[in-house]
Amino acid sequence: MKFASFNRFELELPDDCVSECSHSGNCDDDVTRWANKIERPKNLTAAKLAAELKEYGAWSNKELKDDFSN
Repeated sequence: MKFASFNRFELELPDDCVSECSHSGNCDDDVTRWANKIERPKNLTAAKLAAELKEYGAWSNKELKDDFSN
């Protein structure tokens, strides 16, 4: 297992997930497949996730409201 640490939460990710979602080229299909397999931490609310992503400045306010895509 690998851990991804952020300001507001931490994710525990299987090794296979990390390797399949971090290769060169398009990873969209891999990420979509794994997004449906990984259980969201109970303390990770939609608001916490949106606030975390907002700090990167790469998402519009409309995009930040799409909890599933985030």
